[in-house]
Amino acid sequence: MECACFSTDNDDFVTMLASNHRCAAKHHRCSECLGTIFPGQTYLEERYLYDGTVSTHKTCACCESVREHLFCQFTYHELWFNLRDFLYDWMHYDLDGAPWAKIAKLTPSARAHVLLMIEEIWADVEGDEEEDE
Repeated sequence: MECACFSTDNDDFVTMLASNHRCAAKHHRCSECLGTIFPGQTYLEERYLYDGTVSTHKTCACCESVREHLFCQFTYHELWFNLRDFLYDWMHYDLDGAPWAKIAKLTPSARAHVLLMIEEIWADVEGDEEEDE
């Protein structure tokens, strides 16, 4: 899997039990963005063992695209939080190193979310620079 190599301290104690793409027959909630997965939409369902407890993690196509293209390692339930941190660092320190080619590979929905996040961060960075002057 090709990625931008964002990497978080993933949980080494997670044991994957099953990972399947499913077509939703009813409404579900994405474990990452907390958005609704509507009937008829495809989502990734993962069952895993963590700290002696079996859990199910459902990921919408948008969040799965971000995870697949921008992360080498991740921590469940922290995808967008971690992405915001990484993008903020790049916008602040190394704009030339931003993963534009990787962002272009995202699904249209995921790309729109990431670009909106970049615009919000950019406004924050510009605000920080104005305060420093």
